[in-house]
Amino acid sequence: MNLKECQKVGGRIISIHSRRAVSKIASSLNLYPDCGIPILHWFSGSLTELNKMIEMGCYFSVNAVMLNYSKGKSLIAKIPKDLVLPESDGPFAIIKNEIIMPWEAINICSQLSSIWRVSSNEAQHILNTNFKTLSKSYEGF
Repeated sequence: MNLKECQKVGGRIISIHSRRAVSKIASSLNLYPDCGIPILHWFSGSLTELNKMIEMGCYFSVNAVMLNYSKGKSLIAKIPKDLVLPESDGPFAIIKNEIIMPWEAINICSQLSSIWRVSSNEAQHILNTNFKTLSKSYEGF
């Protein structure tokens, strides 16, 4: 389903692979402002692009591989906590020769806790709250 179709049906939650495509995504979202709620998968753009996507109301899905790189950590630190969702990128993500599976997405809490300077339990609570908020938003579509 494309953004035009999402807008026609009243909006959807949309996961968008954003690596090296942020300006195209922003342009497309501007063309279809009522397409729904975008979640940017594996965001790796610039700080300027990050701020633009935050202003556009995007969520950002974060995985363990992103948290292994200084650029990923730096970007994640600048995303408002209430716009972060966990993802695994599994079974394609591999850390230390181990495949990260989808059900392991929530395992990023200890890494997020150090970036956010909260406990691991608080990081998990934030992620759970974000998911509930997103789910309730979908009820309106």
